[in-house]
Amino acid sequence: MASYLWIDLDKTLIKQDSSMTCLKRLRRDLGVLQLFEIIIRHRFNRFNIKSEVADRVNLASIDWIYDEDLLEFLENRFIEGFQINLITASSETIAKFFAETLPFISEVYFSTNTLDMRGSVKYQVMKSKSYGDFEYFGNSLSDIKVWERIGHANISKSNFRMRIALFITKKNLTINLF
Repeated sequence: MASYLWIDLDKTLIKQDSSMTCLKRLRRDLGVLQLFEIIIRHRFNRFNIKSEVADRVNLASIDWIYDEDLLEFLENRFIEGFQINLITASSETIAKFFAETLPFISEVYFSTNTLDMRGSVKYQVMKSKSYGDFEYFGNSLSDIKVWERIGHANISKSNFRMRIALFITKKNLTINLF
């Protein structure tokens, strides 16, 4: 059994997309015109926009909706001695906020302006930082590349879209639902 558990953030650990949630909060707080100014200033660079938006929002003031079943599972695994790491395509600000909020998170990995933490990049980071087998809990199509390499997928039982996508792509994966 693996001693490393890697968890994605958006729509896995939390039920929201963290960047979109921050974007909506900033739109409410600043208005559409100032938000548009941020987008233009960063020349539609997704990473830079996500980073500035996250830096300008009070993350603690947002009502984050956690996947309670996964949270309980992770807390139990932490007690059993598993190392639980957060790995996300979210910005550093968002990733570190959740890592500091949740005491069972040992390490945190996130996207930078030179590293998009998805798919095969995410797999390489997890493989290089895990000593032996590891488990990965995710939710997106880019996660299929990770699951193909480890031979099974850990997805939320409520994520019908991903279950259908895995069925349609006919990937020979064992699917573990949480």
